Amino acid sequence: MAQDFNVDDASFWDSVTLKLDMAKGTFSIIDAKPKAAVIAPGQSQQQIDSEGYTVGFLGCARTGEIAKGAHGEYERVVICNILVTNNQADRLLLAEGYSNINTPGISSNQISTIPNVFGNSVSSLLDNFGQDYFGDVYDSAGTHNPPSIFQSQSVPVKISFVYKINMNSSSISIFMPFLTDIKTKNVLQLIFKDIKF
Repeated sequence: MAQDFNVDDASFWDSVTLKLDMAKGTFSIIDAKPKAAVIAPGQSQQQIDSEGYTVGFLGCARTGEIAKGAHGEYERVVICNILVTNNQADRLLLAEGYSNINTPGISSNQISTIPNVFGNSVSSLLDNFGQDYFGDVYDSAGTHNPPSIFQSQSVPVKISFVYKINMNSSSISIFMPFLTDIKTKNVLQLIFKDIKF
């Protein structure tokens, strides 16, 4: 049995029990106990517990990249990162950079937090000018808009939300990532406010 085991500098285990086959020079994992997921003090700026998950807000930052917007205007690329820890049995999570007002589990508080601009769609970011934005989602492996994100119990997973926002924006008033537990269909109640770059 190995303790405090780490393979990729991202996943840490309290213990891993291996079965060694000396004749073939191979091994198989018999049991693995993940290290308790604790968001280190100072690692997250804000932390919210919702629907059996702990979500730590890691911050938003400008990338320096300038992109051309849908209407020909130039926009600044901003990435907001969260660290999600599942405090229950393994399960799947859906992460989206926008939602629909008819989504089961979305709260009236979430709907009223950011103005409903595009029909039934609710955006997930509001800048200091009151402009709202839809975001793209990337999981820790860099997969763009993954259909779902596997959440092992107690193993934190980083999720990034990428936005193209007004060049003159100096802060974010509201960041509201939409995370839905696939099994229960409940939307996590996450609203982070007053974010400086």
